[in-house]
Amino acid sequence: MTLPSCFDCQFFTTLDDDTPAACLEPSDRQKCLQGLCRRNPPAVGRFRGEDESLPYDYGQWPLVLSCDWCGAFKPHTKDRFALQGRLQAPWCDSTAKVSD
Repeated sequence: MTLPSCFDCQFFTTLDDDTPAACLEPSDRQKCLQGLCRRNPPAVGRFRGEDESLPYDYGQWPLVLSCDWCGAFKPHTKDRFALQGRLQAPWCDSTAKVSD
């Protein structure tokens, strides 16, 4: 039995191309992809690079792996679209593939 993970969560998107979890292929499960958790708004922080006289604010969603899990898990809607006779969610681009 596979436990629920970010790979199966509606809040997960891949880091490289922002692909939603519902659009990932089953073969991507073993890759433990880097991604973002979009459950809450981005966290805001202060960035100070090499030049500390030019600090600036930024926002970023939490970085996660598709094999991670948390208490805010909510399954994505891929199964709901399958029941409607669609192969995937309408916002998934069938030509988009996750790179190795």
